[in-house]
Amino acid sequence: MNPAGHLPPVGRAMAVQRSPVEAFTVDCFKEILQVAECRPDDSFFRLGGDSLQALRLLSRLNRRYPAALTLADVFEARTPSEMTRRLAAGTCGGMQVPTAERGRTEFPLALSQQTWYQMDRLTGGAGFFNIVIRLVFSGDIDPAALRDAVADVAVRQPVLRSVFGERDGQVVQRVTDELPTVPEIDIRHTDRKRSLDRLIRREHLVGFDLHEQAPIRFTLARTGETDWCLLACVHHVAFDGVSVQILVEELATAYRYRSGIGELGPKPAWSYGDFAAWEQEVICGERLEAALNDLRERVARTVPSISPADVGDLPDRHRSHVEALDLPEETARGIEETARLLDTTTFTVLVAAILSLLRRRTGEQWQPIVFQAANRTLPGSENVIGCFAGAQCVTPDLSGYTSPEDIVAGVHRDVSAALRHESVPMDHALDLMAHQDHDLVAADQLPQVAFALQPQSRFHVELPGCSLDVSLPIIEGTQIDPTTFRLVVELSRDAGTGLRGLTQRLVAAWPGVTFRAFQRELAESFEIFAGLGRATDGQRSTIE
Repeated sequence: MNPAGHLPPVGRAMAVQRSPVEAFTVDCFKEILQVAECRPDDSFFRLGGDSLQALRLLSRLNRRYPAALTLADVFEARTPSEMTRRLAAGTCGGMQVPTAERGRTEFPLALSQQTWYQMDRLTGGAGFFNIVIRLVFSGDIDPAALRDAVADVAVRQPVLRSVFGERDGQVVQRVTDELPTVPEIDIRHTDRKRSLDRLIRREHLVGFDLHEQAPIRFTLARTGETDWCLLACVHHVAFDGVSVQILVEELATAYRYRSGIGELGPKPAWSYGDFAAWEQEVICGERLEAALNDLRERVARTVPSISPADVGDLPDRHRSHVEALDLPEETARGIEETARLLDTTTFTVLVAAILSLLRRRTGEQWQPIVFQAANRTLPGSENVIGCFAGAQCVTPDLSGYTSPEDIVAGVHRDVSAALRHESVPMDHALDLMAHQDHDLVAADQLPQVAFALQPQSRFHVELPGCSLDVSLPIIEGTQIDPTTFRLVVELSRDAGTGLRGLTQRLVAAWPGVTFRAFQRELAESFEIFAGLGRATDGQRSTIE
């Protein structure tokens, strides 16, 4: 029925006049979410959208319209009609794209890079910040074409051939002409699994000399007559979770081209170095001060202790233990359905489940957690390899929330507010605040728990004469972790296999027996929130 409660007159046209902006936004929803129908008031999240799809939506809209929507706008606006209103009113908080400076070879460090570089220097260039990607080729591959493809990717993505140094007292990154080599080893006549595991562990442990070496290296291992494994090891200073898929796509395109099929296509419109230089110019003034004030307000709240032991100045305070964390497909689908039902993202539901458990354990209503924001709303960033992601902090007030639905709604609001400042990484803000006599690190006021929902960690790609399977191996066991978090939970969604990832706990703060109990409680909390979606789905199917 219409708002007046009356039926429309028979024979009268009911066509709704949409503005060109709204029509384009609706089309973007349909294409990105792969849905047949979308009305102006349909919610992006109720249609099944997630954070990564939201980034694709932003890239499409911001490429066409200058108002520059942000991820926070998607969280708040949700619908094509509301996004159109924000675009028309010019009330968005985003920024325009960097300008490519062709021929420039020296750039400042991006804000997200600065912390990784500083920590790398403090730890002597150890391999604490390595990301290892395993690319398994099956079939008739051409090693020469693969090496050429690796070189093509490095040419298109200058950050992969950059080295670091200082000029006039400032750290800079300089793009070199040196392309990565791909040394080849043959492990066919060994215990191949064991040999490959050793190679992967070595890549995790061996660091980079960032002043002399590019932040990526490759090893090609022949594991069978028609089987090969390419290991790509890259330093976090030049890479983030979204970069994994970009690297795979670029490598697959370049291999097809080197095999005589297809073209490379145009280079990205701007490089990561261009982004770093642009960032130095725009992240300042009122924008920066607003981010600092927001962080001050969040950390001023009481930070509860969630670990049963005080690490103090124990000599092993940086010894951590990594374990795989796998949630079954049924749980993953339930959480996704809960997100759709409650008009939010899978990420928000997962954060809500973690915070709900922390509240039960501590009895505290203010629950802080650090999360990783992609910071890729700029058009073109979806094609650029680099370290865009940065930490952000949320501290939702859970007092008065009596149901999981209430907690999800509260977390959604707080995440949306935090995303207003995703262009200013928390680490950078902390450094600036420390220079203003507000050193939160020294005062031990930082959150103890961090969570990251990474993009898909497993891919299958068909290539000329062969297939490619990509994964990110997890090195379980005890290791050194120079960061300050007592607990890190990291997950990624792999269709058909559930949510896969890891927990990394500070051993001094989480004895094994105590952590086992926490693991059980964490699994139960995820199930509670997944159950919301399953129960609703079941009711709907019964009605239908």
